[in-house]
Amino acid sequence: MNQRTLDKLKEMKGFPWFMNVGKPAGGDYLVVPSWREAVDLCVGEVWTSVQHQVKNQIAEEVTLKDYWRSEEWNDVAAQLEGEIFAIVEPLQKSLRMNPRVGDSIWWDLFMICIESEFSDLVEPIFFMRRLEPVYAAGHFPCGWEGPKLGANWQGDLHDWRLWVY
Repeated sequence: MNQRTLDKLKEMKGFPWFMNVGKPAGGDYLVVPSWREAVDLCVGEVWTSVQHQVKNQIAEEVTLKDYWRSEEWNDVAAQLEGEIFAIVEPLQKSLRMNPRVGDSIWWDLFMICIESEFSDLVEPIFFMRRLEPVYAAGHFPCGWEGPKLGANWQGDLHDWRLWVY
């Protein structure tokens, strides 16, 4: 794991986790009025498709640009697993989160770190650029106004907005 990613982990540990949920989020976000609606969105098919298809796009681009670096992906993932768990697990317990919400947050943080790790090859397109600022501001990014992204998605995120609690 490179120093950028280690710094990113340290930074995420200092986020004001969910301190501003339910408060105005600023920016060009769609605001969710309750945890209940945030949970429904974050475990929904559209949000899950966005998270996974963006990850697939990043992995493909890393492989195309530097196959040997792409071979490091699994090693980095293994190193990140416990680090991310150490951030998410206490939040999940203290807020008595639905496990699927914890999984969604874990995935976002993991992918923020993956985008950081490979940012010298592939410009961060989603997790660092769009989700990290929301978490850093004490909110919860939980959904997407755009369509479900399918396997044929070509990486264009248009100007679709996030749902934020």
